[in-house]
Amino acid sequence: MRTCLTHYVLLLLLMPFTVSAQQKRHQLPVSSLVSSIDSFYGRMPVEKVYVHIDKPYYSNIDTIWLKAYVLNGGLQSSEQSGLLYTELVNDTGKVVLRQAMPVLLGLSWGQLPLGSFTIPEGAYTLRAYTNWMQNMGEAGFFTRQLYISKTDENAWLVKTGSKTTRNNDGINTEMTMQLTGQDGAPVRLRNLQLKLTGNGSTILKDKMQTDIDGRLSFNFNIPQKANAGSLTLVAEDIEKNGSNDKEKLVIPLNLNIAEEPDVQFMPEGGIAVAGLTGKIGFKAIGGDGRGVNISGVLLDSKGREAAAFQSSHQGMGSFVFTPAAGERYTARVTLPGATKTYSFPEIKPSGITLTVNNIPGRDSILVAVQATADIEAKSGNGYSLIAQSGGKVCHASSFSFKAGSNIINGRIAKNRFPTGVARLTLFDADNRPLAERIIFIDHRDGLNIKLTTGEPHPGDSVAVSINVTDKENRPVQGSLSVAVTDDSQLKADSTNAADITAYMLLQSELKGNIEQPGYYFNNPTTETEINLDNLLLTQGWVAYEWKDIFDISTPQFRAEKAIEVTGVVKRLNTPQAGLKVSLLSTYPMLMRDTVTDSNGRFRFSDLPRIDTAAFMIHTKDKKGKVFEAAVEVDEFTPAHVKKLSVPRLTPWYVNSDSTLLNYNRQNITLQKEMEKVKYPDGIKLNEVIIKAKKVVKGSKNLNGPGNADQVLDEEEMIAAGKMSLYDLLLKKIKGFTIKTLFIENPKTLKKEVIRTFFAVNDKQLRFIFDGVDLDFYVQPEDILTETSYLNFVRRAIDQFTAEDIRGIEILYGGNYTGKYSNSYGNTFTEPEGAIPHATPCWRCVPPRYAYSAYIEITTWSGGSMFSKRKKGAYLYRPMPVSWPKTFYNPKYSAKNNTVNGLRSTIYWEPNLLTDTAGKANFTFYPGKKQRACT
Repeated sequence: MRTCLTHYVLLLLLMPFTVSAQQKRHQLPVSSLVSSIDSFYGRMPVEKVYVHIDKPYYSNIDTIWLKAYVLNGGLQSSEQSGLLYTELVNDTGKVVLRQAMPVLLGLSWGQLPLGSFTIPEGAYTLRAYTNWMQNMGEAGFFTRQLYISKTDENAWLVKTGSKTTRNNDGINTEMTMQLTGQDGAPVRLRNLQLKLTGNGSTILKDKMQTDIDGRLSFNFNIPQKANAGSLTLVAEDIEKNGSNDKEKLVIPLNLNIAEEPDVQFMPEGGIAVAGLTGKIGFKAIGGDGRGVNISGVLLDSKGREAAAFQSSHQGMGSFVFTPAAGERYTARVTLPGATKTYSFPEIKPSGITLTVNNIPGRDSILVAVQATADIEAKSGNGYSLIAQSGGKVCHASSFSFKAGSNIINGRIAKNRFPTGVARLTLFDADNRPLAERIIFIDHRDGLNIKLTTGEPHPGDSVAVSINVTDKENRPVQGSLSVAVTDDSQLKADSTNAADITAYMLLQSELKGNIEQPGYYFNNPTTETEINLDNLLLTQGWVAYEWKDIFDISTPQFRAEKAIEVTGVVKRLNTPQAGLKVSLLSTYPMLMRDTVTDSNGRFRFSDLPRIDTAAFMIHTKDKKGKVFEAAVEVDEFTPAHVKKLSVPRLTPWYVNSDSTLLNYNRQNITLQKEMEKVKYPDGIKLNEVIIKAKKVVKGSKNLNGPGNADQVLDEEEMIAAGKMSLYDLLLKKIKGFTIKTLFIENPKTLKKEVIRTFFAVNDKQLRFIFDGVDLDFYVQPEDILTETSYLNFVRRAIDQFTAEDIRGIEILYGGNYTGKYSNSYGNTFTEPEGAIPHATPCWRCVPPRYAYSAYIEITTWSGGSMFSKRKKGAYLYRPMPVSWPKTFYNPKYSAKNNTVNGLRSTIYWEPNLLTDTAGKANFTFYPGKKQRACT
C-alpha cells in the first residue's frame, strides 16, 4: 500500500567553520554575503511540488486520481501559492490537457478524467508547477512519465527479438516479430507497412506480410551517426477489410547494441588543477539515456597509466587523482567487446579546489580547500565558505591561507543540516564563486508508517489501521494520500519511480533524469550512500544562479495566492487611481465592484467555485460614467514545453507480461460493464456513427442554430483565446481562402481582375454578424478598386478576436443557403465613375454573380459588429479549475457490483488525517473475490 505524508523539517542554525590547529584563521566579513543570501530567499522562496497518483499506468477510460504536496525549501507547507497547474504532455511536447487546482495549506487534490477527452494511446508526461516556480525554470517542475493505453479487444500483441552486428557502414540488425491477438491466435498472412525512423530520418520503409504463424523477419542497417536509442518501428495494417480502425503498433526499439556510450569526467568543485589532489567523478550514458557500467585507465601524454577507475552503479563512479603540471590526459575505456579513448578535462596550471568528504557513519563532513603556490603566496586574500540546504544558510565562515601552506582542512557537523541535498560554495573576497560541491546528508529521520489490516474475508470489506511516528517514536499528525491497487493488474515499481521521499529530498534538487531514484532510499546502506555521492558529483542541480542572489529586480512570475482576478487600469500608459471597476459573470450570475488603488491596480477575491469561467471587466469614472481606459488583467502564461530527454516507455502490447495483459482484459470488461450501467436495456446501435450536434446559443441562423455545414461552438472559441478572428477562420474553416475573379475587358479583350474576395470551397463568402449583413455597411466608395471590398471585409473582421465570438456557422450547401439567397441580395450598388474608362462599371460584380456561401457569426454582445465591446472593457477567461471529486469507495458488496470488482484502483483517499496519536483508519472493499492488493 502506497502512502504519502508531508514531513516537516526544522531549519538549522549558522555554525562556524572549524579550521585545523596549525592554521590561524584570518576572519573576513562574511555577514554581508549571508545577509544577501537570506534576503534573496526571503524575496524568492523555494517552492517544490510532488504529485502522488493512484497507479503507474492508465487506459483511456481511466481517471488519474492525484494529490499534490506543495512545499517550501524547508519541506513545510508553502505559503507562496494558492494555485497549481497540472498538464498532460504527449511525446512530441504538446499539452493535451491543462487545468488549475486550488491549493490550501500546501495541499491540493483532484482528478484528470481521461475518459472525458480524446486521448490517443501513447507515452505522456504528467507535469505540475505553480506560476511562482516558473521563476526557477522548468527544471524544478514535477514530471512523471505515464503510458496511456487504448481499450480495444481487437488490439494486437507483438513479441520482438533482435540480433546486431557491427560493420563498416554501421550496425546490421536482424529483427523478428510475431503478431498475435489477445487470445494468442497468430495474425496470419497480414499485409503490413513497416517504417523505421531514428533521429528524425527514415531508415527503413517496406511492405511485408506475416507468415502462417504471424511472424515476419527483416534486416536493416543503422547508420554510424544514428542514435540507436532513438529508433522507433511503426507497423501499420494495410489490409482492405472495410474497417476504418486499423491496427497501428508503435514500437520503441531498445536493441542490445554494444554501443560507445557518452563518457564524461567531472572534477570535484569544477576544475582539475595541476599538483592538487582531488576527486574525479565520471558518468557513462548509452544511446537510450540509461547508464552503462564501464572500467578504464587514465593515461598521460606518454601513454603511462595515471589512475584506474570502474563504475559502481548505473555507469557512475569516482577516483582520486593528482594531475601533473603540463600534462594532457586521455581515458581508455573498456566497453563490452571494444575499447575506446575519451578526452579528459583540461588541467589548469593555477587555481583553487574544494574537496568534501561525506563519509557514511561519521558525524561531520570533512572539507579541504587547496591552492597552487601562486595563490597561496597571496596570503592576504580572503575566502568564504557558504553551505546551504532547504533554502537556508546552514554554515558560513571566512578564512585565508597562511604563508607557506597551501591547504586548509576543516569539518562541519552534519547535525547542522537537515536531511537532503546540501550545497557548499567557495567564494573569493569579491563574493565571486570559485568552486561548488553538493552532498547528501541523511539523518535516517524519515517517518515510520505501520499498517495493520484486519482478517480479509471474500466479499467483505477490509479494515486498515495506520500509525505514523517520527524517528523518536513520537506520533505525527498530518494529511496522507492512500491508494490501494489490484496486484493482478498493476506492478508496483518502488525502485525506478520516485516516491515523495526520493523526489522531495533528491530528484527535485537535481537536473536531468535520475535512474532508479528509489534505489538510494528503499534500503539505505554504506554502498548506496557512496553511490549517491557519486551521483551528486556528476549531476547538475536545480538552483538559482549566484548572479541572481544580488539581483533585487521584481520576479517575472508572480505568486498566485488564491483564485482571484487582478490587474491594472491605465490611460495613456498611466495607472488610474480611484476608478470603479466592475466584474460581471452570467454563469454563474455574479457582480462585484471595487476601486483601483494608488497604483491603478484592482483585485477581486473570494470568488465562488467556478470551473470554466468568463468574466467581463469594465471601468467607470467617479461619476459612474463609462471610462475609456486600457484594462490589463494578470493572466496566467503557461510554461514553455519542450521534449524531455528521458528513457522511452514501452507500450503495453510489446513483449507483454501477464500483469499488463490482465490489466487490458479487465479494462475491456470494465468498459462493457459501464456501458450496461449507462444503457441498462441494452440499447445499442451497431455500425451507426452518431455525432453530437453543435449548437451556437443566440445564433440568428435562418435555418436554426447549428444547422450548417460547419459549426464552431463556444468551447472552440474559448480554446482559441485571443486569436484574431481572421487567424481563427484560416485555421478552423475548411476551404477558407482568398479568391480572385477575372473577366474579359471589352475594349482590350484581355482578362483582368475584377474582384478579390474571401471564399469557402471556391464559393464567394458573405459575412453576417448577429443576423446583420456586413454588406449593409458598404459604401459606394468602398469598392472603387478590385481589392477594395476584400480590404473592407478584412478591416471589419480584424476588429474581433475569438473571445469576442460565441460561435461561427458556415453555410455553403444548397440545403442551407436557400433561405440566405432569398433573404440577402446584392446590398451595394454599382458606383458610377468607379473606373473612368468604363460606363457602367464593368469591373463591379454583376447582380447575377450572387453569393453562394455564407458565414453567420454570433458575438457575445449579440448586437452585430458595431456593438463590439469598447475600450474600458476586458473579457477574461481564466484557466479552467478542477475541483476535487469523490472516488467511489463501496463499503460492502452491492447487488451486481461487477464494476468495482474490475477496477485496478480499488481505493483512493487523498486526505486521510492522522490524529494526535498519529493514527488513522480506513476500509476498502476489494470485491467478491479475494485478491492481492498493494
